Amino acid sequence: MLNVKEKLIENLIHRQNEVQEYQLDIDNYEIAIKRLPEDYPKGHVLHNKMKDFKKSLEDLLLSCMVEQAKAITMLKVVEHRLKSEFKLKDVSKIRVIDQIQENEFELKDVSRKAR
Repeated sequence: MLNVKEKLIENLIHRQNEVQEYQLDIDNYEIAIKRLPEDYPKGHVLHNKMKDFKKSLEDLLLSCMVEQAKAITMLKVVEHRLKSEFKLKDVSKIRVIDQIQENEFELKDVSRKAR
């Protein structure tokens, strides 16, 4: 039988990771786009080819930003469902512990720091 709460929590973690992975790609593309003119200035034998590559990276950057926005939207949907359907207050502070015991997720509020 499908446990909706567990599936939503799994999806929450998946979406959080997805958003972070897109951000990593976005950061890398932005750095590469900035570096290319410095690394391959006019007169360099690869200048024209790397100019084309820069354009490809700009297209990838835009695509990645769109996909990240979609992932953020779906993350917000999952957060909303966990809050409204399961009365979880602050889902951004909930993390799933790697160990699953007896097919149940252990939840930990990471907002409380050990003192």
